[in-house]
Amino acid sequence: MIDQPQLDELFSVYIPDAGQRAELVELVAGLLHRERVLQSWELGRLSEVTPRQREILQLLRGGHDAQEIAERLGVSIWTIREQTRRMRRTFNVHTTPALLAKVYGERS
Repeated sequence: MIDQPQLDELFSVYIPDAGQRAELVELVAGLLHRERVLQSWELGRLSEVTPRQREILQLLRGGHDAQEIAERLGVSIWTIREQTRRMRRTFNVHTTPALLAKVYGERS
C-alpha cells in the first residue's frame, strides 16, 4: 500500500506548492485508510450483517435519516429503526454515530 511520503513524491510532479500538496496527500491518505478499514471490516464482520443492513449502513453514513431510508427502500420506518437497533446490539454500541464509527473506522 502506498504511504504518505510516496504520495507526496508522486504529487510533487503535478503540484509544486508544498502546502497544497500536503493537503492533498493528507486527504488521499485518509481515503486510503478508510478503504482499508472497510475492507478489513467486510472480511471480519461481514457475516454479522445482512445485505439489507449493509445498505442501511451506507445510507446512514450518507447522512440520510430513518424516514428517508424507509422511503428509499420501500419499507416502514419501524423496520429501519429495528434493523439499526439490531446492528447496534451486534456491534455492542448504543448510538447510531457510534455504530458508524465502529463499522467504518471513523470517530463518532
